[in-house]
Parts: sequence; C-alpha cells; structure tokens
Amino acid sequence: MGLGDVWRDIRAVTAALGEPTCSDDLVARLGVRLAALHAETSVIPRRASLACIEWIDPLMVAGNWVPELVDYAGGVDPLGKAGKHAAV
Repeated sequence: MGLGDVWRDIRAVTAALGEPTCSDDLVARLGVRLAALHAETSVIPRRASLACIEWIDPLMVAGNWVPELVDYAGGVDPLGKAGKHAAV
C-alpha cells in the first residue's frame, strides 16, 4: 500500500458518505503540500537516515506509505520498504 492507495481510500470514504467531491480538494491539497515539502528537502545534500517503528511487540519496521513520507521529508529509511507491508 502506497500513498496512492491512501488517496484512493480517502475518495472511497467520502463517496460512501455521499460527498465524493470533498475528497478531490483534500487529495489535491495534500499533493500540493507533499510536492512543496519535497521541493524543499530535495536540495539537502546529506539526507538523514532513520527507522520508523510501527509496533514494538513484536518489533515491526513501518512499511507501506511511511517510507514514502520519509522520502518526501528528506530522509532515508534503510529498513522500511515503500509499498510493502511492515517487516517483523
């Protein structure tokens, strides 16, 4: 599951609530914010390395869309894999 899947789920929820057009504005605004963040962080010469922990018992490294967000924020997640389920 990636960010594209999150956007699809947002659209599905608003459609189920009878307000399908509400998601268009929200998804567009989130996309603009992520693009702006990525534009700012893409010029960082040395990207911070970090691990995102999804669960501690058992220990699980965050996957799915979390590594995508780390990338947008200018970091590198050496353990998480974008689009893949959390690793144990």
